[in-house]
Amino acid sequence: MEKFLMGILSICLLFNSCGGEEEQTEEVSEDHPEIDLPFEEGGAKTPNAYFDGVVLQVKAVDNKLRHVFDLDEMNASTDSITSELDSMKTMIAEAKEVLKLYEDKDWPKRDEFQNLTLDWYNGMEHLVMDYLYAMAEPMSRPDKTWTTEEQDFYDEYAEAYYEFYEVDQAWVEFQAEFAEANNFKLKEEEAEL
Repeated sequence: MEKFLMGILSICLLFNSCGGEEEQTEEVSEDHPEIDLPFEEGGAKTPNAYFDGVVLQVKAVDNKLRHVFDLDEMNASTDSITSELDSMKTMIAEAKEVLKLYEDKDWPKRDEFQNLTLDWYNGMEHLVMDYLYAMAEPMSRPDKTWTTEEQDFYDEYAEAYYEFYEVDQAWVEFQAEFAEANNFKLKEEEAEL
């Protein structure tokens, strides 16, 4: 049942990486050596690094969703599908916590980008919690074995997915605006599916 959504997913989430044209002019005192923390611990010091970290985390969650679609195509076990959904739920919760570490940054358009990213995570979480967990058992079986009720529920899910797609598109489109506001360029990359 996921085949038609794979086409949509293949055009959503056009991830961009930064070109690195932003200059850093930070001085490090020899008396107080600078400790480099990873993005996940609040270590992004520039909007460019912040952007890259956000994109990597969103992409990781998106890759988990793609894996769930693959498991559906293979009619994998309910436990396998549920395990991936559990992992997605954890990744989303952790990513939301990481975003909180950057709430005090005054980079131009950071608030808007962060809010769009939270909307993206909330939309994905809605799909996982309200639809995909309930569909894990039917996805473990061939589509022809689905009951009318299961197919109707899938149709509800497809509608919710299209709503999520609009959030995803807004998130993707805003990337260029964030980059421009923070003086770095995006290098377009097509996500491999």
